[in-house]
Amino acid sequence: MVSEKVLTPVETKILRYIARKGLLASERQIARELRLNHSTLNYVLRKFEREHIIKGYKYRLDFRQAKVKQLAWVFISLKLNNLDVEGGFLPHLFKLSTIRIAFIITGDYDLTFKIYARDTEEIVQFMLGLQKDLNQWINNASIFFVNKSFKQHAVELKPLEKPCKLSKLDSKILEARLIDPNISLNDLAAKLQVHRNTVSSRWNRLLRERVVIKKTTTINPEYYRLAGVDFQSILFLDAIPGKQEELARKLASIEEIHEVNLISAPHDL
Repeated sequence: MVSEKVLTPVETKILRYIARKGLLASERQIARELRLNHSTLNYVLRKFEREHIIKGYKYRLDFRQAKVKQLAWVFISLKLNNLDVEGGFLPHLFKLSTIRIAFIITGDYDLTFKIYARDTEEIVQFMLGLQKDLNQWINNASIFFVNKSFKQHAVELKPLEKPCKLSKLDSKILEARLIDPNISLNDLAAKLQVHRNTVSSRWNRLLRERVVIKKTTTINPEYYRLAGVDFQSILFLDAIPGKQEELARKLASIEEIHEVNLISAPHDL
């Protein structure tokens, strides 16, 4: 039996903050928001890293500004004679780079995953191939295409009037930090063989233009309860006709809601 994890009130406050909002802002900004001394915040974060309460970091992008502009959620039910999700199906699924996140769920389906692609056709072709390759597990699959996103990674998305134009260097910087979120600007500059100030300027622009929207903390699952993320659910909603976007904006403003999308039929959100 796993022993109950214990944190101080200040540690719990910090853990709950970073679980929802991440660490994209500077530590001084976060300390001010939490009304803590910067030294206290820094000490607790280093403790979390040292004790593997924080297991790692991931940068999150506004997918609307990336090469993969189409998002979809796929829901799968497995064949009754092959319900070993964790031992059988998931290891095969996680070998596919297109799939970003997956959940085992209850209800009419057994699991769901999020997929990004250039367009809907690419997703359809991917799913046809997936169902063929993993036919021994998949009973049926439903695809819900995202028509418009209002919130991703617990970050509200502002209307995108003009996407940020990414140069080859911008793309290389993003790729490097997506692969290794801990790489320093100095090391990144050396790797790309450009001046450190150039990398710093480009990175700050990617933040300013909200191409990079979050630095997610990967929390040790043993601390999910203390972080306030030990239970998650996915809801389908149907709005009053003509009120879909108004409902989506209201839902996106609720802190506990992680993601809000307008989706393809038969539901609205």
